[in-house]
Amino acid sequence: MAKAAPAFDWGTAQVPLLPALSALAILYRLMAWAKAQLRSHPNCGALAAFAHAIETQEIAMIHVCSLARLPDMIARTGARHVVSLLSDEANLARPASITPENHLWLQLHDISEPQEGFVLPQAKHVEELIAFVRRWPREAPLIIHCYAGVSRSTAAAFVSVCALNPGGDERAIAAALRRASPTATPNARIVAIADEVLERKGRMVKAVRSIGLGIMLSEALPFRLEISGH
Repeated sequence: MAKAAPAFDWGTAQVPLLPALSALAILYRLMAWAKAQLRSHPNCGALAAFAHAIETQEIAMIHVCSLARLPDMIARTGARHVVSLLSDEANLARPASITPENHLWLQLHDISEPQEGFVLPQAKHVEELIAFVRRWPREAPLIIHCYAGVSRSTAAAFVSVCALNPGGDERAIAAALRRASPTATPNARIVAIADEVLERKGRMVKAVRSIGLGIMLSEALPFRLEISGH
């Protein structure tokens, strides 16, 4: 007879002791526990595989936010990889929970045309972004942020999902971005460069144009973007 799995210990999970822990973080704990129990149970290979698929889908998320909301988002999601798109004069300190190799700081301004005294997004920035995202192990969420969470970060999130889905539908990804964030206005130059780097033949540019400009706000609300299903 199979040994009964132990009940989930909410005390060990520390949920009552951490009232600020988000529902998403709690869900990750529950799924990890359920996955461990399924793997240890005899004749449950299919269920274990199913649990792994659910866990991977939920954890492999890209979260987008502003600089001001970065610490809270890291605490809420348990993210261990961060992409920052900020100019070099930005007052950015790497969060203590993020190791140097897991933090990519792309120092550029939110412009699409050359301006004196400003750093225009270049191919090297986009190539670094794509390489970093492809190295992301997807064992915890990835956070992408800029100053306001409106333009540079939303462009980087769109580019990242396209890079992780070589055969994905660019319009579907752009539509998912709009559904997730009514304020998203992706930086046009970042998208155009990525379109060339990823050899999408203009489809990424057209897809972003199709969703139009977002609602104008000084700071966007955080949102998440799935990396699959497009």
